[in-house]
Amino acid sequence: MPSVTVAAIKEISAAVHRQVAELGWRRKAPHLVRESAGVIHGIHFQASQFGSADRGTFTINLVVTEPRIYEAWIRRPLPANPATALYPVQQRIGRMSPSARDHWWDVSATTDLSVVQRDVLDLLSIAERDFFVQFRSLEDMLERLRQLGTLPGLHGRQGGVTRGLIAAILGYTAEAETVLRQEVASSTVPGFTYNIREAAKHVGIHV
Repeated sequence: MPSVTVAAIKEISAAVHRQVAELGWRRKAPHLVRESAGVIHGIHFQASQFGSADRGTFTINLVVTEPRIYEAWIRRPLPANPATALYPVQQRIGRMSPSARDHWWDVSATTDLSVVQRDVLDLLSIAERDFFVQFRSLEDMLERLRQLGTLPGLHGRQGGVTRGLIAAILGYTAEAETVLRQEVASSTVPGFTYNIREAAKHVGIHV
């Protein structure tokens, strides 16, 4: 018998999908995915590891990924359920709220899931307007990296590396070589340097 949290996520995911299917979302239970100009948008339901069978919490990650960039950096094929691929873009749905803070929903056997569903749909409507529209293609991601140097969910020097990899994928070879060589030269961690070189090699750049 599934935990209350797993059952709640299943029910809320199905209900949300009925409301957003017309926007192109498909349900790959319990998550939702859609394609946009070659990139994949994901709505990733994440249950807390610290719940019990009759009480728990969950949150939602907003995800944007693409097979070539994911495989280059992660060095694994894109998962069968792409909503679980939390690279290169990942942001908690709580950032869409007025407080812009991480948010987890509490669920138990007595929780009115229709209230939680409305909360989720309200935040997803904001995400459609303010988040996913920024990442409709790899070109959108590259332009943001050029301007801001990072994407939601990236840390440290991952922004520069990701810019170089995307530039290579899109055919901006000179930009990719320049950026990735700069990242290799700036890296002081041998393991990270190795990862950059291997990822660059995956997209046809030797640094």
